[in-house]
Amino acid sequence: MTKYNSKEFGNIFALNRIDFAHRYAVNSLVVPRDSWSSFLQLAPFPIQVESLIDIEKIVVFSYRLHAFAVYNHGTLLRWGPTSMGKKSTPSPTGLFSVNWKKKLAISTVDPSWKLPWNVNIHNTMGIGWHQYALPGYHASHGCLRLLMEDAEWLYDFAETPKFTTKGKIRMFGTPVVVVDQTDFITKPWLAASSVSQGALTERELTILVDDYLSEIRKRYASQ
Repeated sequence: MTKYNSKEFGNIFALNRIDFAHRYAVNSLVVPRDSWSSFLQLAPFPIQVESLIDIEKIVVFSYRLHAFAVYNHGTLLRWGPTSMGKKSTPSPTGLFSVNWKKKLAISTVDPSWKLPWNVNIHNTMGIGWHQYALPGYHASHGCLRLLMEDAEWLYDFAETPKFTTKGKIRMFGTPVVVVDQTDFITKPWLAASSVSQGALTERELTILVDDYLSEIRKRYASQ
């Protein structure tokens, strides 16, 4: 029997879009045949995206892949699993930006929901990313759930907006794009015979974010 260390098990769970608490909630696990040398190399996102080279920071969430990606000038910095809005309460898609963040937020829907490393991207809907359970399918009430280590890393990475003395936005927060569609059933990573199958190519990701790039460049041109 193959033995894995704790880091490798963590990578396996992330590849299967689950957290440690849900390790027994699935019937089987996909284990990569690729090298363990870098979790980044197992990403279902392209490592380089030419169309993003002039964008300093951008966070992309893919509904279909149940995953997020962080790019800096077109280079993938980090990726990880997510659980987004379920069918009855889907996450909104499109272009957003970071509004505010709080190390521990309390849900306004249910005060018993504690949300570590919460970063808001939609004020009126209360949508943001934070740590919460990852069961291997989309289960949230609209927010973008993350593993604890990813939520903390993204919390530090995200920049909040800056305002003038008159309360107008002087600098937008970090841009966030939520893309793709899901049938809430399909799990592309389970059907893949290799990690690269089911992944977004550079061309596919470029098409998905293309409608938002001109607005992003406009917003951040003077910053």
